[in-house]
Amino acid sequence: MYQNIVSFADMGRHKNSLPSLLHHKPSDQARVNWQGETIYLGKWGSVEVVQAYDGICANITRHGCPVWIPANQPKLTTHALCLEYSGNLPKNYPAGSGEPAMIDLAIRWLPQLFPDLPAESFSPAKLLELRQAWIDSGKSHSTINKWHNYILGLFRWAAMTDRLPASVWHSLLTVPKLKKGRSAAVQPKDVGPVSRAQVEAVKAVVDQRTRDMIDLQLLTGMRTGDVLQMTTGQVIDGVYTPVKHKTAWRGHKRQIYLGPAALAIVARVSAGKGPDEPLFRWSACLYGQKIARACKRLGVAHWHPHQLRHLAGSEVRDVHGLDAAQAFLGHSSAKMSEHYAKVKGQLGKQAAEERE
Repeated sequence: MYQNIVSFADMGRHKNSLPSLLHHKPSDQARVNWQGETIYLGKWGSVEVVQAYDGICANITRHGCPVWIPANQPKLTTHALCLEYSGNLPKNYPAGSGEPAMIDLAIRWLPQLFPDLPAESFSPAKLLELRQAWIDSGKSHSTINKWHNYILGLFRWAAMTDRLPASVWHSLLTVPKLKKGRSAAVQPKDVGPVSRAQVEAVKAVVDQRTRDMIDLQLLTGMRTGDVLQMTTGQVIDGVYTPVKHKTAWRGHKRQIYLGPAALAIVARVSAGKGPDEPLFRWSACLYGQKIARACKRLGVAHWHPHQLRHLAGSEVRDVHGLDAAQAFLGHSSAKMSEHYAKVKGQLGKQAAEERE
């Protein structure tokens, strides 16, 4: 790890540049951080740790790098690996992303099931054991496959950063994901559009803000997240271009066409607000709760906001065809040519303008 030893003079280091001795409480080990790497020295408080730390400081002073690699260095446990990975996640995602929290939900199972297992001993059999624990806990087929990917991502990162041999990650790739209908995992239900009658019933008993959000989703086919982050500064010439959206990480540009009815709602709700101020300062959870409570009060079947997008897409498809519905909802295909994308954009705009 520290093969290229340079002189202290070449490094231009300051006198007070020695790393601090730190206590890694989860594993009760002593450690030091050096240029992005963590070096574990042994059990915290032991004489060996003091000697190792003195040796590291001496090597840094003389050579500019630690050099020392203990022959009996404790093996990295799955618990310690998860802690390191979790701490690095925010660096790899944009601010406000909920993905790190979702990944944490999956990887926290590792220290629960295998607290003292050396990370390099996490085998395909262990992954199968972990997956069975997810099935037994009632996790759905789709959630398990997503969490499967998160675990692979953890061990790929460990291989990339030299924390584990790449062979550990490679071996885990031999475990296939669950196939639909071929496991004991809860199978996800297909969620279809809510009916117009159910929507109108709920709109009659909720507050104005909830009605506006419902109407915007119906008029534009927006996802709930798009509605909640909407600002007038992102609307130009009747087109709303969210800065953040579901497929932004893939390099896709999302354009949401606003017809006259949608623009009228935006104009009314945005009165007195700045161009960068969200039109609706609510969370997706609160929005969903408003609808759920209204459904319960009315005694109608429960539906959630995303079903409004399904309803809007279905209505556009019935009137304008599949191509228009695809453009209206912002679905894309890698096989779509530039010319075809332009045609679909025109269809999506037409569909949005005719929504009432």
